[in-house]
Amino acid sequence: MPRSVFSPPHSRLPSPTPRPAAFLLVCALAYAGAVVGYLPLLTLLLPIKVDQVAGDGRLDLLTVTVIAGAIAASVANIGFGWLGDRLVSRGAGRRGIMAGGVVATMASYAGLAAATTPALLVAGIILFQVALNAVIAPLMAIIAEEVPDGRKGVAGGLLAMANPVAATLSAALVGASRFCEPARFAVIAVTVAACTLPLVIVRGTRQGGAAAGVAVDAAARSAARLDRAAARADRGQRAVRLSSLFFRNRRAVGARVGARRKDGDGDDRRL
Repeated sequence: MPRSVFSPPHSRLPSPTPRPAAFLLVCALAYAGAVVGYLPLLTLLLPIKVDQVAGDGRLDLLTVTVIAGAIAASVANIGFGWLGDRLVSRGAGRRGIMAGGVVATMASYAGLAAATTPALLVAGIILFQVALNAVIAPLMAIIAEEVPDGRKGVAGGLLAMANPVAATLSAALVGASRFCEPARFAVIAVTVAACTLPLVIVRGTRQGGAAAGVAVDAAARSAARLDRAAARADRGQRAVRLSSLFFRNRRAVGARVGARRKDGDGDDRRL
């Protein structure tokens, strides 16, 4: 079980509450929805769309689109992962990011279906990559945090089913001649929402190690603030003591100088 860096070396954290097999299926379904979100689009639908928009310049446009989308995906994944960590540290959760990502992904599919110029297509792919990674980043963190250690092997096996499911859907969409282009995009968008939203709704207790780690980190930060306040107060007391000592020494030196002057005046009078 993961342990916070602030945890005592011999402390024992409570074991996570076992989750039913249904929760593993919900996680696997959500991950399959995320893979369905990008695999059919990037492998089949995007090349078809690029050919329709660019014609002879399809290779250049496809290259630019893929590179721009990859950069946007990398930055967005890191950014939404960081945002999720910040929300969890403040007592919130990651599911709000995931829900917003699902809505934005559906909107990005509508934009891609309506794109008629190379610039709009590139912009649509960038929006799509940002939106989909707002789903993937919190999704992977939720699976890591909420699936018990004793069931992570089963969860990994279930997640491996996502690629075959997405590939089957891709082939079905391309092979179904009765589906026009907007209908294909709509089918993918609805599938993504139907697969990922159950995990947004299903909530449960985080693993004991993660919850305890957050609590211990908060306590450590509070203790550090108290230590800094005590250090400032100690520095202030030292400054007061030094000032008092300085003035006492100054008065003592002044008294000695005054006594010497009186002794000198008495000697002058005797002479």
